[in-house]
Amino acid sequence: TNMLGAMATFTVLPTLPFLAMRMGASAFSVSLLGPAFYVAQMFCCALVGALSDRVGRKRVLVMASFLQAGANLLLSKVDSVPTLLLANFFRGMTLSISPVEMAYMMEASESEEQLGKFLVLQRFALHIGALGGPMVARIMSHQSFEFLCRGLCAINLLNVLIYMAFLRDTSKPLDGVGGPASRMASRDATPTSMRSMPTTPRNISIVDSIVRVFGQRSRATLLLCWFASAVSGGVCDGPEMVLFRDHFGFGVRQSCDFYMMGTLSGIIGTSLVHPLIHGIGPLKGLGPHAVCVLGAVGSSLSTFSLVLLPGVPWLPYLYAVCMSGLSNTMFSLGFVHLLQKKCSRSTLGSFLGLTTALGSAGVTVGPPIGGVAYGMNNFAPPMITTVLYMTTAVLFMYLLGDHDHEKAIPAHPSALAALQEAGEEEEVIYMPTLLSQPVMVDKNFATRIFVNEVAQDMDPDLLAAYQAYQLQLGGATGIRCFSVAGDRLVDSALRSIRTDAGGPGRVRRSQTMGVDAKFHMHQE
Repeated sequence: TNMLGAMATFTVLPTLPFLAMRMGASAFSVSLLGPAFYVAQMFCCALVGALSDRVGRKRVLVMASFLQAGANLLLSKVDSVPTLLLANFFRGMTLSISPVEMAYMMEASESEEQLGKFLVLQRFALHIGALGGPMVARIMSHQSFEFLCRGLCAINLLNVLIYMAFLRDTSKPLDGVGGPASRMASRDATPTSMRSMPTTPRNISIVDSIVRVFGQRSRATLLLCWFASAVSGGVCDGPEMVLFRDHFGFGVRQSCDFYMMGTLSGIIGTSLVHPLIHGIGPLKGLGPHAVCVLGAVGSSLSTFSLVLLPGVPWLPYLYAVCMSGLSNTMFSLGFVHLLQKKCSRSTLGSFLGLTTALGSAGVTVGPPIGGVAYGMNNFAPPMITTVLYMTTAVLFMYLLGDHDHEKAIPAHPSALAALQEAGEEEEVIYMPTLLSQPVMVDKNFATRIFVNEVAQDMDPDLLAAYQAYQLQLGGATGIRCFSVAGDRLVDSALRSIRTDAGGPGRVRRSQTMGVDAKFHMHQE
C-alpha cells in the first residue's frame, strides 16, 4: 500500500503545475500548490493519529483510502485555479496517515530488529512508487487528466481491499484518553519500581524551556542553517516548472523525466554518501562541518547554472542529479551527523524534532516567495536560492572553529524547588512520541526518506519508546500519535532540569501538546 500510495502521489506531482498553467495560473499560484499540500498534512497528522488511537489503525487507514479516492475524483473535476488549490489541500488532508502507519508497524513488530526491517522495506516500497509514478504519468500523458485521476481512484480502492483483507488491528481503542480503564491498564503494565516518581512542575513556560535547551550559540546557528537551507530550496522549487517551461521547453513528459532522475539520483546518492561519512572514505576525513559546506556550495552552484545556461534542454536533468544525488544528500546527511556531534543525549531528540518542523516550515514559506520573485524577474528565484545557499555555507564555515562542548544549562530556581518538594505517587501512562511529520514530496524525496531513517537511528529515545510501546501493548491499551517537535522540546527541557538538580534521578513528564493530548510519560 505504501508503494501504491507513493505511485499515485508521484503520478499527480509532475502534471499538476502544467494543469494549473493551462488554467491560466501565474507563477505565484503554481508555487502555492506544494504549500497547500504540506500545510494540510502538517495540521492533520496529529488529528489522524489521535483518531486512530480511539477507533483503531485499520479503520482509519481504510477510511483514509476511501477519502483519497474521493480527493482524486474531486481533482478530476476542477476547472479553475482556486478549486485546484482546494482539491490539493484536501489531498494533503487525506494523505496525513504517516503516524498511523508508523504506529501500526510498531504494533505489528515483535522486536526492535523486526521494526528496523519494516522501516527498510517501507523505504524500498516508497522508492519504487516514487519511480513508478512519473513513469505512469509519462505513459498516460496523451490521456486526459480526468482519465488519469480516475485511474488513481482505482488504486485507492485497491488499497482499501488490501487493508480490509490483510490488516489486523493489533491495538485496542483507548477508553477515553486518561480515563480510568486506560490508566488502570497502564498501571498494571507498569513495573512497580517505576510507579513512584517525582512530579515535574507544570508551570514552566515554553519560552523558559527554549532558553534553557537552545541557549548555546552553535546549536542556535545549526537550526538557523537548517531553516535557511529549507527556505533556499523552496524559493526555487515553487516556480520551478514555470521556469523550466518558459526557458527550457519543458512539458509534462519532461517533468516526469525530471522527477524520475531526481528520485533515482537520490537513491544512488544516499547509498554512496552515507557510508563515506559514517564509515571510511574521503568525506569522513573532512568531517560533517566540511561536508555540509560542500553540500551547500554545490547546491548554490547547481542552482546558479540555471541562470548561466538558459535554454540548454538537458541542464534541468543535470541540475536534478547534482541537487538530489549529491549536494542535498551531502548537506542533509552531514547535518544529522553534526547534530549527533554537537548535541548531548538530552537535547538530540528535541533537535531532530525541531529540524523536521523547521524543514516543513521552510518548504512551506519558500515557494510563495519564489512565486512572487518570478513575477518580478524570471531568474530571480534561482538567484535568491544561490545567495541563500552560499550564505548557509558561510554560516557553516563560521561553525568550523566552534568546538565547544555542551555546558550545564542552569535551571530556573523555582522549578528546582518545586522539583525537590514534589514526591507524590502518580499513575503513569506510557505514550511514546512518534516522528509524525510528513516527508515532503519533491525531487529530493528519496534523500528525505533516507535522512529521516538515519535520524530515527540516531534518536536516543527510539529504543525506550519502542520498549514502552510493547509494555503498553501488554497492558491492552493503545498508543497516542502526534507531532514530535513541541513535545520533544519539553522533554529535553525537563531532562536538563533533572541534570542540573544533580544525581541520576528520573523525571516524569506531563505536558499537553496537540489535540486532546492528556497523557503522562515516564522517561529515564
